[in-house]
Amino acid sequence: MFKRIVYTVFILFVVGNISTRSEELVTIAVLRLDMEAGVSESYAGALTCILRSFLFNTESFRVLERGKMEEILEEQGFQISGCTSVDCAVQAGQLLGVQQMIAGSISKLGELHTVSLRLIEVESGEIVRAEIAQCICSIEDVATTSLIEAAYKIVGKETPENHTQTVVRKNTENETEGDKKFRLAKIIIDEGGNNSRAISLLNEIVDKYGNCSSADDALYILIINEKSLSAAEKKFLQMRAYYPESHYISEIPKWLESKKQDFVESIEFVSIPAGSFKMGSRFKSKDEKPAHKVNIPPFHMMNTEVTQAQWQTVMELNPSNYKSELHPVESISWYDVQEFVKRMNELFPGKGYRLPSEAEWEYACRAGTTTIFHSGNSVSRLQQVAWFEGNSNGTTHPVGQKEPNAWGLYDMHGNVWEWCEDSYHANYKGAPSDGSVWITVPQNDRVTRGGSWLLEPDFCRSAFRLKSDARERYYDIGFRLVYSSSNP
Repeated sequence: MFKRIVYTVFILFVVGNISTRSEELVTIAVLRLDMEAGVSESYAGALTCILRSFLFNTESFRVLERGKMEEILEEQGFQISGCTSVDCAVQAGQLLGVQQMIAGSISKLGELHTVSLRLIEVESGEIVRAEIAQCICSIEDVATTSLIEAAYKIVGKETPENHTQTVVRKNTENETEGDKKFRLAKIIIDEGGNNSRAISLLNEIVDKYGNCSSADDALYILIINEKSLSAAEKKFLQMRAYYPESHYISEIPKWLESKKQDFVESIEFVSIPAGSFKMGSRFKSKDEKPAHKVNIPPFHMMNTEVTQAQWQTVMELNPSNYKSELHPVESISWYDVQEFVKRMNELFPGKGYRLPSEAEWEYACRAGTTTIFHSGNSVSRLQQVAWFEGNSNGTTHPVGQKEPNAWGLYDMHGNVWEWCEDSYHANYKGAPSDGSVWITVPQNDRVTRGGSWLLEPDFCRSAFRLKSDARERYYDIGFRLVYSSSNP
C-alpha cells in the first residue's frame, strides 16, 4: 500500500523540466530525512524523494539531484549517512556548492507523527526557517499530509485546502498511453507477473487517485533505487519491454554502465604469468601425492577474496556469519558461488569469470616458491601473511590486511578457505598436467584451499587440500574469481 501511495504522490509532484528554471533561483540540496523514534528507517528514502520532488515543482529553488549530490560527497570522502546537525549540513553544502540545505526528521509519539524541516543558509550557518507539521495518522498518510504541509511552510507558501486532491485533479487530463502502460507494468512487476491481479490493482489506482503523468521520472527512480546491480539490470529489461516510449530507456544503460564500472574498479585482478611448477608434496598427506609437474597458461586472479560488499552488490543479500562489508563473504556453498559467477558474466559479458582450477590456485599461491608457505617454512613468518587459529581471535578479518605474496595476492593462506572448480580426488594419479579443471563424479565433493581463521598452520600449507561438500555453507569458506588472459 505504501509503495502505491509513494508512487502516486511522487508522480503528482514531478511535473516540469529543470531546463526552464530561472538562473536566479536559489540552489539547494536536500539531506535524507532522519527517521526518529517509532518510525522505520525503511521509509526515509521514499519520503525524502517525495520532499525533493515537491520542492523542485514549487519553482522556488533549483534542487540538486540526489545522484549528483551523492556522487560529489562520495568523491570528497564525506559520510552523508547520519548527517542531521546544522554543522554537518553546512559542511555538506559547502562541498556541494549550494546556497541552502534542507534537513529534517520524522518522529512518532503514539499515533501522532511530527515532520520537522529546517532551511539552513550555507554561508552563514544560520537556520533561515524551521517548520513543523503534525498529524494523527499512519506513516503512509504522512506522505500526503504533514510532509507536504511542512514543505509548503518551508518555502513560505500557504498550504492550499485539500492540497492532495487538487494536485490529483490537475494531472488527470494529461495522461498518455505510455503513462498507463508504465503504471500497469510497475504493478505487474511488483506482483510477480500475475496479470489478473495487476489489472485489478490498476483499476483500483485509477478509481482512487485518477490518472497521472511524468512516468519517466518514476521509472528512473524505480531502477536506480534497486539494491544491487543485477536487480537494477533486471528491472531495466522488464521496464524496457513494457514501456519502450520512456525517455530514460536511453539514459538508464548509461547509468548502469557507470555503476558497473564502479563495481569493476572495486575488484582488482592480478596478472599471473605462465609457467610450470611442482604441484603437491612428497612428505605430507596421501592426497597431495604424487608430486607432479604442471604447466600453467597465463590468467588473472582477484588479489583478495570476494568481500561481503561485493557479494551483496551482485546477489542482493549477505549470508555471512561474521558480517562486515570488507570481510570475506562466507557461509556460501559451491553452488551459491556458481550463481554469483553466472550473474557476474551476465553483467559483464565476454570476461569469462570463473573459479580457479585447483592447479591454478596452488600455482598462484606459491608464486614461484617451493616452501611450505609462500612466506617460507616458519610459523612465525606465517603470522605476517595469514589469519589462522593462532592470531585470528576466532573470526574473519578484512581482506588485504596482511602482507601479499610475491605476485600481489592477499590472504592466500588463512582468513577463509577458497572454493576451487575441481572435484575432489583422493590423489593426483591421472591429474591434468596443463592446469585445467579436473572434474569427475561424485560432483558434490569439491576442493577448498588455503586454510582459514579457524585452523592450525598445517591446514594453511600451499599444498594442503580439503574435501568439502558443495551443498554446504560453511562459515569459514569463501572464494576469489579468475579469468583467462585470452579474455579482454
